[in-house]
Amino acid sequence: MTVRGADHDVAIQRLPDSHRGLGIAVGCRPSVMQLDAWLGGIDSVTYPVLQMAIKGVRAIAVTDCLNFANPEKENIMSEFVAAVEAIRDASIEFGTPVVSGNVSFYNETLGVGITSTPATGIVGIRPNVNDIPDDFFQRQGNAVYRISLSQVFSKGLFARTANEKNIFLGQFDLKELKKFQDSLLQLSFIQGIKSTQMVGRGGLLLTLAKMCRNELGFRSARKVSYEDLVLETFYQTVWEVEDAKALDFE
Repeated sequence: MTVRGADHDVAIQRLPDSHRGLGIAVGCRPSVMQLDAWLGGIDSVTYPVLQMAIKGVRAIAVTDCLNFANPEKENIMSEFVAAVEAIRDASIEFGTPVVSGNVSFYNETLGVGITSTPATGIVGIRPNVNDIPDDFFQRQGNAVYRISLSQVFSKGLFARTANEKNIFLGQFDLKELKKFQDSLLQLSFIQGIKSTQMVGRGGLLLTLAKMCRNELGFRSARKVSYEDLVLETFYQTVWEVEDAKALDFE
């Protein structure tokens, strides 16, 4: 009953009785967890929730699989607590209760633990399975937009230390994230949207490259620095819109 192939980020199944769509997405980016455990826990819910929102799917529930190293080590237990509290906070804000899950501890080899990984599975509902935006560019001449969330962080995104490690200084405003989700859901049903993508690892450049298929590329309407193209921020989305519908979309 799947609507499209496994090369898409969000799985959508056709519900036979109601003809609605059941959206399924998974979350947790280990690179974000390495940065900050609370941030990583928030992101493990938020990223897939927003992935579904740009496809017109409203998230409704979460399951989790919490994978950590030795909890007898203080730093590991503190990461576990921070991640669980973050998943709780995000789930309350998005209205997506955690309905099931499991915990796996002592994941280490020769005393070296895995990266803490509070993985999630998110399910959501779409009113129908018609005109779902694709993951890849569809037609030459269409307009491409980047829509991003601003002012999420109170002290900027990252601070660079002397040893060149990224340190997270800011704090998510969960209410702003919820507003962003609602806005993306509204946009996703505007006529003329052909494809959408969340910007993740590798920044905008890699996301745009992944959307290129069948000899379709992209051109920027303004000069963009390489740093801006590869910067990973929270959160950016990309939208392909029929050229005739671009003004309506704007």
